[in-house]
Amino acid sequence: MQISFYNHIYKECDTHILCKQWYTYSKSRLSNAKKSYLHKAFVSLYAMLLSLSISLVALHTVRFVAIKKEITLGLYFQKQSQLYAKSLKDIVIQCLKNHNLSLCEQDRVQFDPYFHGQYHITQEKIHDNTHPNYQQKVLLLDISIYSQTLLSTHPLQYARRYVLKGYTK
Repeated sequence: MQISFYNHIYKECDTHILCKQWYTYSKSRLSNAKKSYLHKAFVSLYAMLLSLSISLVALHTVRFVAIKKEITLGLYFQKQSQLYAKSLKDIVIQCLKNHNLSLCEQDRVQFDPYFHGQYHITQEKIHDNTHPNYQQKVLLLDISIYSQTLLSTHPLQYARRYVLKGYTK
């Protein structure tokens, strides 16, 4: 509607130079205003898309880091517990070599402030169905390693059973 108004003025200002200059200035200002609004709209759209993409990347990074911590903690606990269980088995074998079963039957060990271990030895007799007179005494060593973590409210636990032959008297 405004352009038609300017066109009407332009036809009436056919002879005046100032009138033509005012018309071209007003028309260019109107088209620049339209370009300016369009430009501002695209800039706002790009800014919104950029901020959305940055926030999504930050959200996924935080989530990935949290998951990575839990996975790393689980792997660390598993490997460290295996090492502590082997160490505890060696301690039990040395105790059985130097002392009797009643003295070494069970014990608790604190490896560091976060890892605790305990073991219990049970004496069993193995029978063979094919040979009725065959009996063998073995020791069952049950080891449990547990640890409190900061990421969860329940302790992580690792259990292992070893069969010890030749340590019964």
